[in-house]
Amino acid sequence: MKNITKQIDAKTLSDLILLLVIVVGAIVYFQYSTEIQNEVSDMMYHPLQELKNSIAELDAPRR
Repeated sequence: MKNITKQIDAKTLSDLILLLVIVVGAIVYFQYSTEIQNEVSDMMYHPLQELKNSIAELDAPRR
């Protein structure tokens, strides 16, 4: 009987630790969500802007 109790306690403890990690991760994400969104949009926008500028540089001598 003690074996079953220890297994249930270990499983419950691991579930609680996992839940705590998920909750802390969600709190951190929501706290820094605007910064994360800005960084992601900068990573996506910057290469496109460089591509646009290089196309404009290539096209400029023709005009």
